[in-house]
Amino acid sequence: MKNPFKKRNRKLIYSMSMMVVFCWLIPLLIFMAVMVMMVTRRLNSQIENTIVTTSDKAMEICLLQLDDVSTASKNASYSTVIEDAYKKYRLNNSRSELYNSVKSYLDTNYKNNPSIKDVFLVFLDDPDNIYYTYSNSHPLTRLDVSDFSGKYEEDVLKQASEYGTGAHLILSSNRVFMIRNMLDQNFETYGVLVFELDEDVLFESLNSIWGAIGYRVYIDDSPIIFDGSLGNSEIRNFPAIYGNACYENAVYFKNSDNYYVYKNIKLDNEKISLLVKLAKNAIFDEMSVVRTLEFSMVAVMIVLFGMLFIFLRSNVTKPVRTIEAGAREITQGNYGHQISGTGGGQEFASLENSFNAMSAELKHQFETIYLEELELKDAQIMALQSQINPHFLNNTLEIINWESRMNGNIKVSSMIEALSVMLNATMNRRKQRMIALSEELSYVDAYLHIIKQRFGTRLQIKQEIDHSLLSVEVPKLIIQPIIENAVEHGMDKRNQGVVELKVYRVDKKLYIDVINNGKMSDEDRERIDYLLGEEVDEDKERSVSLGIRNVNRRIKIIYGEEYGLSIYSNEEGNTVSSIVLSTDFTEEPRYEKETDIDN
Repeated sequence: MKNPFKKRNRKLIYSMSMMVVFCWLIPLLIFMAVMVMMVTRRLNSQIENTIVTTSDKAMEICLLQLDDVSTASKNASYSTVIEDAYKKYRLNNSRSELYNSVKSYLDTNYKNNPSIKDVFLVFLDDPDNIYYTYSNSHPLTRLDVSDFSGKYEEDVLKQASEYGTGAHLILSSNRVFMIRNMLDQNFETYGVLVFELDEDVLFESLNSIWGAIGYRVYIDDSPIIFDGSLGNSEIRNFPAIYGNACYENAVYFKNSDNYYVYKNIKLDNEKISLLVKLAKNAIFDEMSVVRTLEFSMVAVMIVLFGMLFIFLRSNVTKPVRTIEAGAREITQGNYGHQISGTGGGQEFASLENSFNAMSAELKHQFETIYLEELELKDAQIMALQSQINPHFLNNTLEIINWESRMNGNIKVSSMIEALSVMLNATMNRRKQRMIALSEELSYVDAYLHIIKQRFGTRLQIKQEIDHSLLSVEVPKLIIQPIIENAVEHGMDKRNQGVVELKVYRVDKKLYIDVINNGKMSDEDRERIDYLLGEEVDEDKERSVSLGIRNVNRRIKIIYGEEYGLSIYSNEEGNTVSSIVLSTDFTEEPRYEKETDIDN
């Protein structure tokens, strides 16, 4: 007979393989081919956008720095400090006073400017006396005043005479200067202010452009600053190609297998063109990496498909078949069925363990629910038996109490009232599982009143209760059984004894201690451990013993294993029954159908 599972497994593996080929491999190969083209185009576009964006920001920074220097020169022209000092010199001919005033002004305004190496002020009617200051930022590269006077002054003054107002950049013997004519109130030139600029600081931001390896700066289409990576002949006439364009955004372009970015900016009325050369390798490396990665992924996917087919056949089909068979056993009622030998790696081994654990838990839950249903039915029967006609019993006690009062027997009447309180507590007409501690203590007082009538002065009762805890909710009828047990086992041979009740709080726990002066023997210790344990034959135990066992079990069910009843001997040798509850416990709502058994 053919194995139907073998045919099904073979169909599964081949179906999965065909699904992988037609729904994954072929579409993925087509997708990768399209992606090669799209990614290449998109990458080129992103590279261009990145270059243009970084170029615009870098060149804007250059403009801001140039404008800052231009503003600094403008302040000297608009300020009357130098002009007033010069006029005063013309009147009193005090050169030292003029020198001190001009020197102080130059030091204050330009000495700490990082874009300026040194500052020179030349009065046209006295060109031999040059007023100057040096920047603190360039102690090694500054131009000495004697060098300026001997090599640059004549050329600078000549070029300054060709300009009117405004700041202008000039190149003199490979040094870059910004010059501004100083005008008096009659708009006549009386001096020339000269800044030697630090081009490395002014145009430093150009090096932050992605892939930048060199730059060139043009002033009115004439190059004034050269970088080592751009030769003197390399697109020297480039500004003439674009003319007055490229003011809004930088232009990214290719020229003779080289890549550049170009932009024009305005400083006062002067056109400044910035040309940056980009590294060719940096651009092509980005695209080549993507293409290599894409083709490598295609080759790897084809190899992986073959390996996947083999893997699915040996590591998926067998484990699935084993788990399917186990699931069929459970559906047929074989709870607790265990599987083994699924194989397929760590994941299927974990699934096997989970399946076995689930099956065992299912069996345990089924058996537990079955036993709980039996216990619940027994409890319901016992509850019905214990509540036979409670109205009749209560009404009878009321009649006896009335007769006792009519005959003046107050002692009997008070005992009947206490017994009535105890009866109402055990009937639990309101179906309450939790009550206030104050109500629970009222049941204890009723019991103690009755038992005091029996023992009289031979039984001493002491209570030490924290009244701030009276509103805390506790399980109903958990203290009276412990008091009853303490009375029964705490009386000595002369039927005398002392029972203490203490209620107090420690942190978030409520402690109810019942202390009696009875001595606990080793036999008593073993019996207590037996009663508070799990295996107890309840049919053979007395009601008092079952009472303390019932209290312990109820507390643990409601609060958890951390809480409950413990019985031990204290340092004085007295027996202590200690109940531990939680002060923060909140009972969840119980949605039960109420049955009026009393009626």
